[in-house]
Amino acid sequence: MSFISDLVTLDVITITGQLKVRKDVTSGNANDDSLEGRQIIDFNTLFSRSDGKLEIDGDMRVVAATHIEIDKDTFTFVADNLSENDRELLHMHVDAVNAASTARAEIIARLKPNFRRVEGGNE
Repeated sequence: MSFISDLVTLDVITITGQLKVRKDVTSGNANDDSLEGRQIIDFNTLFSRSDGKLEIDGDMRVVAATHIEIDKDTFTFVADNLSENDRELLHMHVDAVNAASTARAEIIARLKPNFRRVEGGNE
């Protein structure tokens, strides 16, 4: 159901600050510093509770966050007291929301013909 959940909602979060990521040496060869084939930042766990596989040190703050439901119900957070740099990030956030919304609509439009409405039990 993750695909459907991802398809019917859209989340865009713009964060700024300092971020330092260290590799978990217990999950692999401690002498192997090669990053080939591995993500440097795992965005799936970066903003959720970590299970110990990733250590994050940094000073991060959310500049803006937007959540959009398929029926276009929208929740947007914007930090207060934005600096000039933050305002540029806010413009980037709005552009990202618009681009993601357009892409999501195109995906749904492409998938729509694959779903037929069944009325009265007959196809």
